[in-house]
Amino acid sequence: MVAGTENSKSYGQILKSTAIFGGSSVINIAIGIIRTKILAVLLGPAGVGLMGMYSSIMNTTSGLAGMGLSSSGIREIADAEASGDAIRIASARQALRLATLAFGGVGALSLLLLCLPISKGVFGDAKHAGAVAWLSLGVAFSIFDGSQGALLNGLRRINDMARASIFGSIVGLAIASALIWGLRERGIALYLVAVTVTSYTVSYYFVRRLRLVSISADFIKIRSTINTLLSLGAVFMLSGLIYRGSQLLVRLIIVRTLGIEANGIFQAAITVTNIYLGLVLSSMAADYYPRLTGAASDQKLSNQLINEQTEVALLLGGPLILGMLAFAPLIIPLFYSAKFTGAIDILRWQLVGDIFKIVSWPLGFLVLARGMKRWFLLTESLWNVFFPIIVWVGIRRFGLGVTGIGYMLCYILHLCVMYLVAKWTNNFSLTLKNHKILLILVTLAVLTTLAAQSLAWLGYGIGLCAIIGFGWYATRSLNSSVGDGIAVRILLKFRVLLRLTNR
Repeated sequence: MVAGTENSKSYGQILKSTAIFGGSSVINIAIGIIRTKILAVLLGPAGVGLMGMYSSIMNTTSGLAGMGLSSSGIREIADAEASGDAIRIASARQALRLATLAFGGVGALSLLLLCLPISKGVFGDAKHAGAVAWLSLGVAFSIFDGSQGALLNGLRRINDMARASIFGSIVGLAIASALIWGLRERGIALYLVAVTVTSYTVSYYFVRRLRLVSISADFIKIRSTINTLLSLGAVFMLSGLIYRGSQLLVRLIIVRTLGIEANGIFQAAITVTNIYLGLVLSSMAADYYPRLTGAASDQKLSNQLINEQTEVALLLGGPLILGMLAFAPLIIPLFYSAKFTGAIDILRWQLVGDIFKIVSWPLGFLVLARGMKRWFLLTESLWNVFFPIIVWVGIRRFGLGVTGIGYMLCYILHLCVMYLVAKWTNNFSLTLKNHKILLILVTLAVLTTLAAQSLAWLGYGIGLCAIIGFGWYATRSLNSSVGDGIAVRILLKFRVLLRLTNR
């Protein structure tokens, strides 16, 4: 009875964090639809493609200069908080703040000085050097914002993180509308910078509201903590650099082979995927990762947490994936415009790949929680190496659609590798129930995809049946794990987002 109660509480905690972040993601998606619609109508595929290139430059630079502090900071803050040592907590906070200030400044200065060669290397001319120079501000504030997010995440301030996300999206919508409306393509770089500044300002506000005990941290502890942050952060940085470099390389291949408009189509599919997937995966980084870090030394407990998180993610994400698969022809024009219909098939194959991504992500956090630096770098590099290779080999023969197929194949490979690593290092095995859910979901997703590619009305029909059937199965499964009235529980947890002015 006690074990059953503990399992119920664990599932309840997962559902609580998922409901809060899922609820904030629903709001963000609604805002995102409006924002991307404005960008698509005002800029067109070429403008969206240019924004993708600018974004890749800024993200690659911030990933390199940030030294992975936003990720290693979460682990360090979570460890310090779990220890209950006030001096260690203060040292971790100050070390993270000092390190991000230093590396944020270095990153911004580096991009500013290299704006001309970067413009020539990426675009083939110097016309974009001014815009790249503006992006240096975005690099600095992106790194600063990462430290604020790491502090909130490490302390598991889930409500504050969700509220910050909502406020940031609302302000970002206003900024996007004003800048792109008035400046068109000339406002893209300013828009990207303004988004990072806004995100930092909002997260800083919530950090300032925390009633943290003020204790003078020991200098030796601060220096030691900075070394720890940089040691693990360097691995995150390399991994993030490989990922961003991979994304930039893929975009270069697309632009050089098919043109800037084709990159706009690819950018549209990736953006839609990232927006909706936040509903499922955001809670992992916010609540599951700190919890798993605290249980990393307990093999049985950590394996239980992985299976529980995987089960909930599949059950909650399944209907969403099936719905996106079936109604992609309606969703893409809704987000963008009729000019972006080429993104539909790409999105569908990405959605099938996301099923495997949902399963591999909890396993990836195990490697992080246990501080297995080399394994983390190796497993993350596999996806980012094979994806550009598949695109480069297949783009001339199969066209832009190879990006969706390659995305799916790479996540199948990633899941296989992560499962073997978890099996070897933690004696992990996926439960029979999770195997069953995965098989059902993949089967329904493939059937929906094939039907939709054959006849639109058939895809809608089979997709709708799949959504209803899997939704019924998911509700029954969650009720058996947590108890009856799961919908009411989720709505009650989501209510906290409406109390934006309360702590």
